[in-house]
This record gives sequence, structure tokens and C-alpha cells, in this order.
Amino acid sequence: MDNVLIVGDVHREWAFLASLLLYYRPDVSIVVGDFGWWPGLGPLPQEALPKEVLEHTRIHFVDGNHENHMDLLRVAPRGHFEAVEMAPGITYQPRGSTMRLSDGRLILFAGGGKSIDWRIRNKGKTWFPEELLRRSHLPKKLPKADIIISHTVPNLFGEDKLKGFTYFDHKLDFGPDPSQAALDAVLEECRPSLWIAGHFHRRIDGSHKNTEYHILDMVQGGLCRPEGMPCTFWLEGCVKMREGPGWALPDGDFIPLVENASRLYACADMEKLSPKCYALFDKRRHMYRTQKVEGIKGLVPREADSFLQTLCRFGWNPEAAMGDRTKDTA
Repeated sequence: MDNVLIVGDVHREWAFLASLLLYYRPDVSIVVGDFGWWPGLGPLPQEALPKEVLEHTRIHFVDGNHENHMDLLRVAPRGHFEAVEMAPGITYQPRGSTMRLSDGRLILFAGGGKSIDWRIRNKGKTWFPEELLRRSHLPKKLPKADIIISHTVPNLFGEDKLKGFTYFDHKLDFGPDPSQAALDAVLEECRPSLWIAGHFHRRIDGSHKNTEYHILDMVQGGLCRPEGMPCTFWLEGCVKMREGPGWALPDGDFIPLVENASRLYACADMEKLSPKCYALFDKRRHMYRTQKVEGIKGLVPREADSFLQTLCRFGWNPEAAMGDRTKDTA
């Protein structure tokens, strides 16, 4: 049986996604949209993720609102309901495509959603009207799916994306999202037992009639815990690769997190790094803020995130990062 891990919005945070997948080591990972498929605007996942990730985990993703929809439509026009391999180990699941799990359950994918920030984006470059999901984008007769994986959620769930925003900008559009009405129809026609989505940038767990739903938080940091993260959901299986929390790196490297009893304070124990990674940290020690926890002095988690991103920018090669400072803005 494959171990299948669902992951929330990635937004092209490849360093954090890499650490997460190296920590949990699922056979399959499915991203619920806003993956970060932006050809020409930055590195694509196959360019940024270390080979150790793609050799072990097959990544599937649905389209969110923040993707290059014209590029995705080029490889999967409306009505194309088959998965498309975008690069070795990275597969796009178009709207209406399906996947059968080893336990027999059928997944129906239904990506798309409205960008609340569309007014401040560049049409045709960083925003596309094609982001919206319509019922016509899906098969006329929907399969009897056990699980729906979408980007946003049906209106019928009663969840509000506005809830949780602590600031308001008149340029943001919190008006109705036609994609949610389309998903209402999917909910009524399929009546799945499980629904997984993202888009809201916070974790919400609930139920509607006989459908259990989980809205996943976005991937916003590389800190992983054995019990899981708000941005993850085990769909099939469950792998715990580590005794405690921390950041996983290629080549089996690991930065363990040391916490106090209250879990209010923590530090990343950089002394546990491999010699090459520790040499990089030691060279840049003055750039990072540290604190002492349980007798160990290490990076505060936010600074360890920065260290992780530095490695990603240099192709996960600590020696390259030591030799060239032009990309190092950590």
C-alpha cells in the first residue's frame, strides 16, 4: 500500500516542501492547488527540489488560483480528464481527472478558485480569468467518487475565506466565487465521504451531512513534527521518519529542534548538522539570531527557515553556498 500525503498550498516555497517530503517520505504527495506552477517567473519544482525528493515521492497537484493557467491549459485543455506528467515525478491532475487508491477508493480532482487579489495582479502574467472553476469543466456525469480533492470548497460547507484576515484592503475582492457554486453541484452529485482542500490558508476540520472535510493550511515553514502539521493530511498510510520535530535535508541530514517543556521556546541544534552543512552555518553564524533552550544554543526556528532557503537557492549544495555570496540574501 502506498503512503499518500496531502499537502496544502505550496506557493512555490520549494525549500519548505522539500524538507516536509524528506521528513515524512511519502510514496505519493498530492498538493491541493496553488502549487506554484509559474514557468518563466522562477524555478519550477523539478529545478528546485533535490533529487532525493523526486526519487522517493511522486508529486501530484491540482491547479489553484495562483498558477499559470494558460500553460496548464496548453497541456490539458478543458475536457481532458487524464493526468499529465509535467516533469519526471511531477504530475498535474486536471479538473475532472481521477485517481484510484490502493484500497479501492476513487479520488476526483476539481481545481480552480477565485483570487481575492486579482485586481493587483498582471492579467495574462500573474493572473488568469481561467482560474475560476465551472461545472462545465468537469465530466457531464461525475464518477462515484469517495474523495474529492479541490482547491477551494463548496458554499454548502459554510466556511468563509474572509474569516481569519486581520487586515482589509479595498483592492481585495471577497465577493462570491463561482467556483464554490460549481463545487456545490459536485458535492450534491457525488456525496463523497471525504473532501480535502486548501485556499483558506488556515486549518479547518469539519463535516457536512455525511462528508468529512479538511481544509489544509498553507506550507509556510519547514518545521515538521511526527504527529503531522496543519498543512498535511495522511490519506493512506502514515510514516513517521523522526523521533522529534525539525528540518529534514538531502543526503539524510537533519536539523533537530530542541524545545522547552512548554513548547513556547525552541532552537534548531545546528551542532547536529553534517560537517559540510555545519561549515556553511558556521561561516554565516553572524547573520542569524540564536537562543539557548535546555542548555543548547541554536538558531531560532525563523532563522533556521532562512538557512534552509539558502541551501535551496544554491541547489542544496552547501559548498556552492559557501563559495558564492551573490545569491545569498538570507
